[in-house]
Amino acid sequence: YSLWNHASGMVGTAALSLLPLLILHTPGGAAATAYFYAAFALASLLYVVPGSFSTALFVEGSHPETDYARDVRSTVWLSLAFLALGIVGAVLLGRFILGLFGEAYARESYETLILLVLASPIILANTVFTTDLRVAKRVKPLLLITAISSVATLTVAYVLLPTTGTPAGTAHAG
Repeated sequence: YSLWNHASGMVGTAALSLLPLLILHTPGGAAATAYFYAAFALASLLYVVPGSFSTALFVEGSHPETDYARDVRSTVWLSLAFLALGIVGAVLLGRFILGLFGEAYARESYETLILLVLASPIILANTVFTTDLRVAKRVKPLLLITAISSVATLTVAYVLLPTTGTPAGTAHAG
């Protein structure tokens, strides 16, 4: 169980780790990668919410005497409330926070940040689904699903980045 679970975590992390390398090979090069990474680092703070609630769900779901369906509903609703606050915060303060890295970051990373924070409900759905698989001790399908998701993410990025660039689309070297 632990090895399959660990392997799926590594496969999922690999895709996110390789994404900046793909962006590095776009027309924006190192600058586009830096702008993406700043937005991603900020959005990742929001991704902690579904991860934390799903960890608690896993702990609760591991006990047979709990009401797992109720716990799933609580996880989803509480996470969505925090995600909504985070999304509003990113929209209102994102440009300012990115501007702490420099004006170019505020200009070039903001759209990417908004796209990434708007993906947080999808991350919530994914973490709840994968937690459900873990609670059911179905970790082999978890590895397969994670691998397919990671390959799809990298494939779409590989195909679209050369033509569309990062969401800001205006990154210039220098």
